[in-house]
Amino acid sequence: MIELDNNYKIDVDSYNYTLIRDKHKLNDKTGKPITVAVGYFGNLQGCLKRYAELTAISKLQKCDVTLPEAIEIITKSNDKLIAMLNQKLPDISKQIDTMLEDN
Repeated sequence: MIELDNNYKIDVDSYNYTLIRDKHKLNDKTGKPITVAVGYFGNLQGCLKRYAELTAISKLQKCDVTLPEAIEIITKSNDKLIAMLNQKLPDISKQIDTMLEDN
């Protein structure tokens, strides 16, 4: 599992990348966190693109903004993702390789 932030993770198996959102609630019966599969992707790029879109949408839903302000919010969100990837990409690649070897 690749942790992106407090809300999103990526589960990797030999067939696809699954973007998972944590609902921040526990299952009453099992006590385990409730999660939702947001989408299934054939590559990491598509999964991260959807994550970036959902992150921007979440931020835009919380406020009323002009188009230039919306573009700025989206740009900052994308820049944050790019910075995170540049910092974490070697670790993510190792995690993916390990997960694929286990399957």
